[in-house]
Order: sequence, then structure tokens, then C-alpha cells
Amino acid sequence: MDTFAAVFVDLTSAFEVVETVAGRFFGVMREKGINTTDELNQEVSEGYVANGWSQTKGRPKAGATEKPAPDIVQTYVSIARRGLDLGLDVKSFETMYQLRKAIAETPTVSLASGPERLPELKGITIAAPTKLTGGFCHDVAVYTRVLPEDKRLEMEDRVRKVMKRYERYVYKALSVEDAA
Repeated sequence: MDTFAAVFVDLTSAFEVVETVAGRFFGVMREKGINTTDELNQEVSEGYVANGWSQTKGRPKAGATEKPAPDIVQTYVSIARRGLDLGLDVKSFETMYQLRKAIAETPTVSLASGPERLPELKGITIAAPTKLTGGFCHDVAVYTRVLPEDKRLEMEDRVRKVMKRYERYVYKALSVEDAA
């Protein structure tokens, strides 16, 4: 019969091994000089190929020879990407715990609070409020945050016109989803 004492000893041993591997993860980032998400993605892609793992999101298609990357690998990469997106010097960390803690403590900007107070953006948070990332919704939110009010209103008007133009397609797609 297992006991908590035995499980705790095993957890401690496993934790030490995992944190050692995390240290190696950050060591590779330091050796390669990885400072951006794009640089990390390139190196991760090469690592996935070397291990025969799929680089496609989700499950590989039927008949694919590649396996999905293990969850722990995906988790480490995801945490590192998040840290880089927040502008943290990810390669300077020694443990994933330290990085996760730094991520949790890094303030993000919510457009539904503060002096901007745009209630229509409630629930939208910008991780990188001082840069454009290429993510459409993120960048629109950054524009909305920093444009002078007259330009912001002009942009909103133009976006609404574009949305109106494609509205019928959206309603059609949504009605199909509701029927399913």
C-alpha cells in the first residue's frame, strides 16, 4: 500500500529531475541567444523535426508518421513563449517555477479598465501594450488604446463598415453552427 510519505519522496526526486531539465532548457536558450518568440519558434521547430514530432496544432492527421510532442514539451515551450511575449528575459531564468512566477507578476493592460475605459473591450487583455505583434485582435486593441479619440472613432467606424459588409456570411455560418 502506498503512503503519502513515499509519494512525497518520489515527487521530490521527480521535481529535482524536472528542474534540472528546465535549467538545461534555459541553458539552450542562452547558448542560442534566443530573445524573441520567432527565434524560439525556429529552434523549437528544429527540435520537433529532430524528434519526429508533428508541428501541426492538434492531433496529426490519419496516416501521419509524426507523433504529437509530449504535453510537458508543449507546456515548456508555451510558458517560454508567454514570457517572451511579455518582454521577459526568459533565458535568464533557471527554473520554470521562477518563470511562471514572473509571468504571473507581470502586469498586462486591460482595455476595459484604467483611463481608457472602453466597455466594449471588456475581457480583452493586451499582453504587449507597447508593440504591435501582428495578431489582428491584439493590434486593433493596441490601436484603440493609443490613437487620439478622433482617429480611434474614425478607425472604429471603418471597422464597423467592413464588419457590416461581411455580416451576412457570419450570420450564415453562425446559424449553421447553431443548427448542429
